Amino acid sequence: MAYASQQNMIDRFGNEEIISITNPEGESIGTDRLNRALSDADARIDGYLAARYALPLEITPTLLEGVACDLSRYFLYDEAPSEIVVERYKNAVSTLKDISTGKIKLPDAAGDEPSQSSEVVMADHPDRMFSVNSLRGL
Repeated sequence: MAYASQQNMIDRFGNEEIISITNPEGESIGTDRLNRALSDADARIDGYLAARYALPLEITPTLLEGVACDLSRYFLYDEAPSEIVVERYKNAVSTLKDISTGKIKLPDAAGDEPSQSSEVVMADHPDRMFSVNSLRGL
């Protein structure tokens, strides 16, 4: 599943930056390089999501689109990414860790945030057959 697209990257970071990091010598976006970075980001995201969700997801939450863009952008920098690129990458990885542990929950297929149940689970069990008192005479 693709969590982000070329257009998402352009919308978030601008055409000029995407050209400069995908095709520094050219005047157009290096689509092969960009698609590889987007695919690498998808694989990283799936690795974290698999711990908690059945894949592929039915919808792409906006949160994951942003995470995919930040990961892809970081992957595209060969040398010396700026401080903001590194910071956004670290935040994206932190978000993925929180999703995998359940600290952050993704919306369901209808786009609704998961609700917490107020129902209480009760368990019943029979009385103990053996206890310290019933075994004393043995």
